[in-house]
Amino acid sequence: MIKEGGLCSTPRAASSERPDRHCMAIPWHGQSMETHCGKLHGPVQVEQDDFVLVLAVIVHLAGAIPNFIVEEIIVTHTRACKHACLYIYFFCSHVCLQVLQQLLPFLLSVGLYASSSLPLGVFPETKPFHVVIKCIPVLCLVVTLLLHPAKTTSYSLLIQAGLLLSAVGDGCLVYEEYFLPGVGAFALAHVLYVVAFGFSPKAWKIGGATLVFALLCFYFIALPIAKGPLVIAFLLYTVVIASMFWRAAALCTLPGAHWRNWTAAIGAAFFIISDNLLLVNKFHFPLPASQLFVLGLYWSAQAGIALSAQSPLHYKQEGARKSA
Repeated sequence: MIKEGGLCSTPRAASSERPDRHCMAIPWHGQSMETHCGKLHGPVQVEQDDFVLVLAVIVHLAGAIPNFIVEEIIVTHTRACKHACLYIYFFCSHVCLQVLQQLLPFLLSVGLYASSSLPLGVFPETKPFHVVIKCIPVLCLVVTLLLHPAKTTSYSLLIQAGLLLSAVGDGCLVYEEYFLPGVGAFALAHVLYVVAFGFSPKAWKIGGATLVFALLCFYFIALPIAKGPLVIAFLLYTVVIASMFWRAAALCTLPGAHWRNWTAAIGAAFFIISDNLLLVNKFHFPLPASQLFVLGLYWSAQAGIALSAQSPLHYKQEGARKSA
């Protein structure tokens, strides 16, 4: 017999009654968890399910109980196929809360930079001040990684070094005469990112498609403005940044890829778009709201790459290298 809300003591006998609605498999955290009558709590009334779930949502939104307790309530008291939207809600809210907590100093510094460009008369309009306030967001990302337990993994250290070089590039680009040194600093940062992402798996199709797209951007955007040695410099930079996206996207094809690995691939894509918009705005024709798009995409790219340093996949890879 099956008791209401209890565990199964004996299998259900074949009868003309309605089938056991818990005899199904629910995907949960990457595993198949059977909500069969012998594995979880027995059936409860649909009305009770709805009441428990609505109450859990309200209490969760109020911040009174953590996510894992709400997850247990959902698994125990309802069918996933009926309440799939709640699964998505709790996952997304958990991810968003994590990201906001980790990136809060970074987001505040971005807001500070944005406010400095407004005609408020509060901030000094000098280039040294502009250099400092422009570098702060990326430096906040470095501090965020230093405060994380994964700060000593090789992946995180390479990302931290790349972020520091990016801060140098940010400062150089404030001055017209230091444009090329700034591009060089960013190129070295991309090389460090490539080394951090690694070279396995190969994902040649992704690499080939990325290289074709990058060369097209080089031909139509960078080549018309490049003369002499600049042609080689821009071509090398194009290959390096394309390689960064290739290696970041390749990590997403691994079986144990985490959502944080996807932030690196998205960040690398944003980097390519931001750099091309910068060249178009600087050397071809002015773009409307160029500062918003160029810096917005750039800082989103750096944040995505920084978040990837906390992926569980890199813990496993680091442990495998140490045990080898």
